[in-house]
Amino acid sequence: MKRFGLIVVLVAGLASTASAQGVGKLGIYGDTAGNSCNILDQGAPAIRPVYVVHKFDPGEGATASRFKIVATNVTMTFLGTSTSYAVLGAWDTGISIGYGQCVNTTTSILTINFFGVGANAACARFDMVPDPIPAAIQITTCDFGDVNVPNGGSAIVNPDANCQCNIATNQSTWGGVKALYK
Repeated sequence: MKRFGLIVVLVAGLASTASAQGVGKLGIYGDTAGNSCNILDQGAPAIRPVYVVHKFDPGEGATASRFKIVATNVTMTFLGTSTSYAVLGAWDTGISIGYGQCVNTTTSILTINFFGVGANAACARFDMVPDPIPAAIQITTCDFGDVNVPNGGSAIVNPDANCQCNIATNQSTWGGVKALYK
């Protein structure tokens, strides 16, 4: 009886370790490094790439992701996608991307190419939403467990004062905040 209890405790400990692994953050960006979620469709007609980037903090990793992207008020013409990973589905109906290994550094996992003529209105957007089949944005850990994540972020096309996704902030102290209300 004591051995059975020890096995249950060990298995429970292993399960909690696997599910506690960080899976990073998925986002939609205007660059492959995931530094800017602003996408510009201005100037001369050109191909306007939109990047899905998986970013990781130390100790995090993933082997796959599943999501869908919704384009709202985007008037650019879709040209196609490119990736070096295994793909099942499409970006706008639900897509699964298998990385083929445990990835733990910032990685552009999908490029969606559009043709823009500089006529897209301000504040159009791309939003990462749940894949319809599991009804979740999912990331697969390096231990092959699926983790549902709350959101995958958004990117803004032609941002203006009403819609910025990269907003600089200044660090404040509690005293500085209290001084605002004197």
